[in-house]
Amino acid sequence: MAKTLKFNLRIDKDIQVRTLEDLRNNFVLEDILAYYNNKLLHKWLEVRGFTKECRRVNDIYSSSTEREILASLIEIFKIDEDTVSIQDYLDKVLFEQQRDLLKEQRAIGASSERSFLRNYFDEYDRSCQQIFINSNDRSIIQRAIENIVVNYQIALQHCYYHLYHNASTLALLCLLINPFTRKFFFQDTNESVIKPDLAQCLIDRLCPELLKKCKAVKVFSKKTGSDFQLVTEKDCLVIRIDQPDKFTICAVTEAQSSDMGVLHDGQINGRYRIFRGLKIKNTSLYNSNKVYYIEI
Repeated sequence: MAKTLKFNLRIDKDIQVRTLEDLRNNFVLEDILAYYNNKLLHKWLEVRGFTKECRRVNDIYSSSTEREILASLIEIFKIDEDTVSIQDYLDKVLFEQQRDLLKEQRAIGASSERSFLRNYFDEYDRSCQQIFINSNDRSIIQRAIENIVVNYQIALQHCYYHLYHNASTLALLCLLINPFTRKFFFQDTNESVIKPDLAQCLIDRLCPELLKKCKAVKVFSKKTGSDFQLVTEKDCLVIRIDQPDKFTICAVTEAQSSDMGVLHDGQINGRYRIFRGLKIKNTSLYNSNKVYYIEI
């Protein structure tokens, strides 16, 4: 018949418990409860021949709370309850559980936040790519810009430099037309001074050679004589006035009388003003004066 191997309970990491007296003298709640839960306490009592205590431990209701289990074990092993505070132990366990739960929640929250930010900027980048890829499709560009304005304003405020410097001629004009994206071009609230880091971008991308290739841009060069001619009643972004002939007049004003008044190339070029309707006056005989504009 095989001999049953006896073993010791290890309490508080390095105390070897062989007898009930050892157990009573080293009754560490955390360890004893763990041995109860994994049934090692039951096995130790059995192989050590502590039949009565083993039977009583087995009789503890499986549905008992931790408090009830500990109270039962203290009674079974005749532990001086004054020396073992169940409440202190349970409070400690509860504190540690709450601490661990908080750490887990924080870790999940941090992970979720990183995932949200990553997805947020990925979606912003996708909208930017729509603008870059469809460089000549005004409807797609404007939809992408509107999506950015509605959903990704924070990303735009931090990353507008990359978008604006990589936008096509048409995309830059669409950015100048949109009320929200327009303000990023200017360094003052009056929209009178372009930001230095975008000035060269506009000069390069909105030069006459590229404006002529942009189908959405209209070029007016007809002679009007001494009167202003109504060109359109639609709102317009006036991009620039080319007036190589200094002895002629080339000026613009709004369709209806307004505070904007009559403006010449010095008040137009580099300002990218928006007009409510457009009238143009051009006294050049040879169509050399040109007004570049885009309807909104």
